[in-house]
Amino acid sequence: MFSPPKKPFPGVAITALFLLVEPAHSASPWPPNPWPRPILSERAVAAWEFRDNLQGWTIEKHARTISVADSWTLDSLGIDPILISPPVAAEQRATVRLRMKMDAPGPGQIFWMTPAFPHASEDRRTQFNTNSDGKWHEYTIECPFDFEVSRFRVDPATGPGRVEIDWIRIEQRRLHPLEIASLTVTPGSAQALIRNHSKASLQFRHQGRAHVLGPGSSLEIRQPRPANGRPAFERVQVRLESEGLPPVERAVVVHNPEAPADWQRLRGERLTVDVAPDGSGARLLRDKQPVGVIAPLLWDRNAVPNLTPVGAPTSSAITFRGESVRHLKLSIVADELRIVFRGERELEGPVVRVFGGLEQGLLPGVEHLGKGERSSSDLDLHGPERVRHTPPLDHVTMPMMAFVTDRASVAMLWWGARPQPVFTAPNFFENTPDHRMALTGTNWNAIVRVKGSFTEGERLADAVRWGVKKSGGLPKVQSAPRSPEAQFALCLRGMNGPELKGDNGGWFHALVPGNRYSPEKPRFFADHLSTMYRLTGKVPDFPEIVPGGAHIDNDAIYFLTGRADEWLQRDKRMTQNLIVAQRPDGSYRYGGKYREGHFEDTSSGQCARPAWLLLLRAKRTGDESALRAGVKTLEFMKRFRTPRGAQVWECPLHAPDILAAAHLVRAYTLGYELTGNEEYLKLATRWALNGVPFVYQWGDRPIMQYATIATICATHWKAPVWIGRPVQWCGIVYADALLDLAPHDTTLDWRRLAEGILVSGEQQQYTEGGSAGLLADSLILKSQKLLPFDINPCALVSLRLRLNNAPAGLETTVSQTRRVVAPFPVAIEGETAAISARKGVRYQVVIDGQRVVEILSQGIDKLPLDPPAGGL
Repeated sequence: MFSPPKKPFPGVAITALFLLVEPAHSASPWPPNPWPRPILSERAVAAWEFRDNLQGWTIEKHARTISVADSWTLDSLGIDPILISPPVAAEQRATVRLRMKMDAPGPGQIFWMTPAFPHASEDRRTQFNTNSDGKWHEYTIECPFDFEVSRFRVDPATGPGRVEIDWIRIEQRRLHPLEIASLTVTPGSAQALIRNHSKASLQFRHQGRAHVLGPGSSLEIRQPRPANGRPAFERVQVRLESEGLPPVERAVVVHNPEAPADWQRLRGERLTVDVAPDGSGARLLRDKQPVGVIAPLLWDRNAVPNLTPVGAPTSSAITFRGESVRHLKLSIVADELRIVFRGERELEGPVVRVFGGLEQGLLPGVEHLGKGERSSSDLDLHGPERVRHTPPLDHVTMPMMAFVTDRASVAMLWWGARPQPVFTAPNFFENTPDHRMALTGTNWNAIVRVKGSFTEGERLADAVRWGVKKSGGLPKVQSAPRSPEAQFALCLRGMNGPELKGDNGGWFHALVPGNRYSPEKPRFFADHLSTMYRLTGKVPDFPEIVPGGAHIDNDAIYFLTGRADEWLQRDKRMTQNLIVAQRPDGSYRYGGKYREGHFEDTSSGQCARPAWLLLLRAKRTGDESALRAGVKTLEFMKRFRTPRGAQVWECPLHAPDILAAAHLVRAYTLGYELTGNEEYLKLATRWALNGVPFVYQWGDRPIMQYATIATICATHWKAPVWIGRPVQWCGIVYADALLDLAPHDTTLDWRRLAEGILVSGEQQQYTEGGSAGLLADSLILKSQKLLPFDINPCALVSLRLRLNNAPAGLETTVSQTRRVVAPFPVAIEGETAAISARKGVRYQVVIDGQRVVEILSQGIDKLPLDPPAGGL
């Protein structure tokens, strides 16, 4: 997740250096089938043991063979080492197994080629996580394909290093040729779409009737339903039988709202839960109106377990027991339904299905949906990873999920033995228009919160706030990995290190050690020069100042080197460019290649940073045109509900991301400070809450808690996939924005959240080698491997200083009549500014956006402010 070192003006598309761009691929079919076809058998297709030769394997590029003796030892030389197999013959999905050790960064990828398509394609690929610890590991990679495959390609790593492969094996899986692709239930019948994946016609029987399905063809069959006597929660099953093959089954649970039932009613405040006495399901009613169902309470793939009530139900609780179910208790408090399950084996439940048109949806770290959007879509990533209804547990950043519809807001929180969340919108498990969330495990505790609809003012942010507070608040921040002195010493080592520091004395923004640098030549960045001053108390020698350079802006160096006038002129030009780029409605638009798939040519992330920059100009200088333009964009941005589209140098405009949340928090907080408009503060808080799901609220590895994923997508829709892969520099920017909000809002402990993110960032710094002191671009959670680009530590220094209440960047103080910008803290008392600087330091301040004054500090400098000419 590499960012260009210089921030572009809005409306100008910037492509990251070294990023190879190809046309995006066509959309994949939706919905996916959540029930894979049964495996009939497995057989070995090919096996290679690299004892004395490569047995037909070749290197296509970015690698070279070191030796082939007890194993195949090779050097990965670039970002994409490619190994090509000899010809193989596989006709259905296969399993690739390999034994490998490596210190090169991962993850790895497997591609499969066909006679008709002999070249690798992202449509025929799967990704797997690797351990880069230099130890032997065995990997099993499922390759889903339903056609003839002629070769395989293995990309073992994503960067330079040593790779050693002991053996590779291809195992052919024979799947059942019949697939029940979908099952839809209507009042009069159940319709099932049947597919024949074999190359021959296949006969099967359904309800005693024979059908013949041609090779590769589909058929819709109908199954009548009785008109009367349907239960409130009805299991509907389709079963296909073929001679010589096991039967294929698919079942769903249907809610029949008109069916009479002797409900056991649990009463809350505005929430009522009607539970079927046989434990088959429950209705969720808010103010007596149905807003969803739990259908079923428990689900065993294709069956509903038989449950029996235990004891006498009350108006607030009911308990069940049954086969493989030791304990299932539902109890209600206010508008929250608590569900406790203890089983003897894994079951799914509660299967919560929320009614109404989707306005927002969330599975933290995996899905962040807007109005009418579908989960497991390919708008943000292509290939097998797009199907994420049952994601790996370490992809989920916090244990909650939620839907906000035009009928209700329903959120589920869980704790205990880490059950598997299941999430679909709309519900393609039952092929119904509701929105489904559930848990799978042997033990789980859950709370289901039911509140008002989107039109009643409920938002996803409200569910996030509830989830955090109900979990006991934000987790405790781990101890910093180093003392403050050692931390700043490590950062200084990085700034002066052989990799980041150029021969001319300037710096790079980021790098792949010994391979690539950004920019190509080192520059004297303002952010780097300012950081060096904060770390050393000295101004480095430099011939010029280049704006930017780090992910948190720091222009203090202009004021410490007599260049405040230069800064004022540059800031004025930037503001003029922003105003010219702004559309009449206040928006900023994007028309580059990453717009594909998005429903419009703008996003919250495209608009928020320009708004913040305009308002920052207004705060620092009193520029009324900048204030008007910034407020116009704030007003336009009220239409947005998802943080997305801030990283279009490599990611889709549609992709949700934490960087957009950061810019939105900054913009609306500053808008509130300048205008006093309380609505802007509420919006700043809402966007801060929308950023929380990008932050890991749990962790079972040394570096995980408070790590931040950057975006829910893949670079250029393909790879790397950023789900479950922290990119801490994006979180650092978000944390910096939270410190702007913290003095005005106590919804969550924003300083704690910012500190936790910073500590995780400090954990993700290199401590040895040429990159010591630099921040890794990303982290592979499983292996705890840090991956380049390796990024300068300026933003880490700025955030740590702010958390320590020490000067970091420029300080702006505004009174009713005056404003002062300085590189040190300022307090205005009447017509005097008191500046807490360092004795002996010569620096400048800007008064009322116009007048530059130079000061030789006495420690606490009292600066008389002349009456402003012409007013403010």
